[in-house]
Amino acid sequence: MNAPQEYHDKVLRQLNSIKAAAWVGAISLLVCTVATLAVSVFALKIFADRKSEILRPQYQRNLRDLLTDSKFDEVLKVAAQTKATNPGDAFAWYSSGLAYYNMKDWTNALHDLRQAQTLSPTWEKDYTGPYIKSIEGILSEQKTPSQPPPGN
Repeated sequence: MNAPQEYHDKVLRQLNSIKAAAWVGAISLLVCTVATLAVSVFALKIFADRKSEILRPQYQRNLRDLLTDSKFDEVLKVAAQTKATNPGDAFAWYSSGLAYYNMKDWTNALHDLRQAQTLSPTWEKDYTGPYIKSIEGILSEQKTPSQPPPGN
């Protein structure tokens, strides 16, 4: 074989080696990309399932736990501290409204629940609205004078 042919064959072998290495690199990159996407999708699924709990500030979890445990005076204390530093915090108003509701302090419950609803209008249907409607019904019954029995 002549020298130019040998040189040509050697270059072709080197190019084929480079081509093979490029394919291995491309496949490795593809596998890593697919694995990264799979892990990301899995992590997003976990996050989506627990999003509200993960993102909820600690004081909100504390308020929820206090409400669940019927520690309404403590709820009012924590909510008052939060409202003092952040009067636009709808969750603090909602929590104090629920505490007052459970304590049957209808006037304060109505005030705080209305404030929560003003701050977060989307809460009306599922959160604040049912309580407000209930309180308004209770208060209207209290204002309606009882009718004396007929014949007196």
